[in-house]
Amino acid sequence: MDVPDGELEQLTQFDSWAGTWSPDGREIVVASPEGLYRLDRSGRNLRQISNMPADQPQWSADGSWLAYTTVPLNQRVAEAAAVGDDTDSVAHDLWLMKPDGTNLRQVATNTRWHRWSPTDDLLGYITGTGTHAGGATGDALFYLWTVTPSGTPQLIAEVNEPFFSWSK
Repeated sequence: MDVPDGELEQLTQFDSWAGTWSPDGREIVVASPEGLYRLDRSGRNLRQISNMPADQPQWSADGSWLAYTTVPLNQRVAEAAAVGDDTDSVAHDLWLMKPDGTNLRQVATNTRWHRWSPTDDLLGYITGTGTHAGGATGDALFYLWTVTPSGTPQLIAEVNEPFFSWSK
């Protein structure tokens, strides 16, 4: 949107969603069925930075990392058919990479939600199906994890909800 006159401007010429601005406001990353794309705020300099269907891209606060999710290939057809457009009920794989597409690494599988910490040294995420082993009753069961961009995931707690928020 051009703020002075309020005119909307289409930045991509393909199906894309979940656009997220870089912390400095100079670039945006969008998700698409073909992967993640990075472009400047004028819509020029379009670069594909990943080549697998992606969702939920998030910049780290210092702009040095991107976290995003993918639906595992073996689940894409079966799960998508079962849930239609409701991708919140599909488990995702969580990935990290540098904004130029380098240093790609898979962090976790079966994730539901992820967020960078305000101090930027940790990425938090939720895993789990929301059900207890053996079908036991009670509150839903999920797991809260944290990981640094170059570290090993650490289990923080069992939780009842597939969402969380950070505080400073």
